[in-house]
Amino acid sequence: DRMFRPSDVVTAPDGSVFIADWHDNGVGGHGARSLKTGRVFRLAPKGSKPTKVKYDLSTVGGAIKALQSPNKAAYYQAHKALVKMGEKALAPLKDLYDSDNPVYTARALWILAKLDTKNAIQLGFSHDNEDIRIVAIRAARQHNIKDAAFLKKIAADKNPQVRREVCLALREFDGPEAAEIWADLAVQFDGKDRWYVEALGIAADY
Repeated sequence: DRMFRPSDVVTAPDGSVFIADWHDNGVGGHGARSLKTGRVFRLAPKGSKPTKVKYDLSTVGGAIKALQSPNKAAYYQAHKALVKMGEKALAPLKDLYDSDNPVYTARALWILAKLDTKNAIQLGFSHDNEDIRIVAIRAARQHNIKDAAFLKKIAADKNPQVRREVCLALREFDGPEAAEIWADLAVQFDGKDRWYVEALGIAADY
C-alpha cells in the first residue's frame, strides 16, 4: 500500500526496534483523515519476546550499564545519575571510555568532560578515532574553554572533519591568535570539500 510510509524509529531498552508506519490516506491539504490509521512494527530476532529492562541507577555500576543502552531514555537517565555521583563515577567512566565501542567511548567522554573537564578534553583529543576527537572539541565549546594553544594544536589535525569542527569552535574565540589559526585551517583546504569552505566562512565571522 503506497499510502504507508515509515515516519519514526525508536529503540526499546531490550534492543528491539519500533517503527511507526504512518498511513496517509489524503496527501496534501488539511483533511487529517489519518488519525486512526497506521501501524507499529517491532523489529527483533525471530522468536524474541519483549522484555522489561530495569536499571539500578542508584549505583555506579547500574548507571554505567544503563549508559550503554540503545534506548535514549535509559541513556539520558544514566547520564544524569552519573553526573550527580561525581568523583566516585570517574574510574568506571574511564574504564568505559577505553571500550572498543566508540559509542560507549563518546558517551563516557561527554560525562567525564562535566566531571573533570580539562583532563577529559585532552584525553579525548588524543584518541585515534576522529569522531571522539570531535566530541572533545564540542565538549570544550560547551564548557566555554577558549584556549588558543589548544585550538592551534587541533587545527593541525590530519582529519578534515575534525578541522571543520575547529572552524566552528573558532567562531566563538575572539583572541588575537584567531586570524593565525584561521589561516592555518584555510591553507589545509583541499579545494574540493564544500563543507570545509562553509566552515571556514562561519569561522571568519568572529
